[in-house]
Amino acid sequence: MEDEPIIAEQLVTQLSEIGYGQVDIANNSEEAEKKFVAFSPDFLIVDIGLKDSPKDGIELSSTLQSITATPCIFLSGFSDDATLSRVKQVIHSDYLIKPCSSRQLYVSIDRAIDEFTKSNLVTESIPQCFLHPQEDHFFIKACNNAYEKVLVSDILWIETVRGGIELHTQDNKNYILTASLNSFILQFQHKDLLRVHRSFLINKAQVHSIKDRSFVIKAQNRNKLIPCSQSYWNEIKSQFKTLKSD
Repeated sequence: MEDEPIIAEQLVTQLSEIGYGQVDIANNSEEAEKKFVAFSPDFLIVDIGLKDSPKDGIELSSTLQSITATPCIFLSGFSDDATLSRVKQVIHSDYLIKPCSSRQLYVSIDRAIDEFTKSNLVTESIPQCFLHPQEDHFFIKACNNAYEKVLVSDILWIETVRGGIELHTQDNKNYILTASLNSFILQFQHKDLLRVHRSFLINKAQVHSIKDRSFVIKAQNRNKLIPCSQSYWNEIKSQFKTLKSD
């Protein structure tokens, strides 16, 4: 939300540089509310002083947060005590003074998303924006530093690597996360994602065959044999329906 066209276009350019290509602009509160409902944005960058607008940025953000809880960054030329006092009354992740650099914007967005996914402010009475983990997907930072949606259905397996874990997907677009498998499971759980080893988690739906207490996963001319530890086997094998001869 930005009422100055030049500044709005500059923001779009900066966001594109750090990996966020899908950006929509609104220059008044009425337009912003309509677009917010129509497009369900992943996060908000809100100018406070919106000219010729029924609501300023603070009032607008409060209205939008009551519709869907969404990470919000205030961007403004105002830094007086009265404005800062009003901002404190509204849920937001950061407050940047214009003009800000692409690096400042990147750090602010990264922190906003991280805080939002860990926040207790999201309640059952207010819907969550799509950056919050859902049953069939979650968001993870990719090599371009932007957060990308990863569908559970696209995951082949997840394995422990030096410095974290690696998510292997069908399209060979793998992701490195600086976390342990235990930490990943605490953050996100799905009925098809099964822990089979201290170093491996598999997508049950992607298993091609089972042999000698190991799972074979095939995708795009590559095979992966993943062992299942004895401690997991008795519970895991019941997840797969097998037929026996008479």
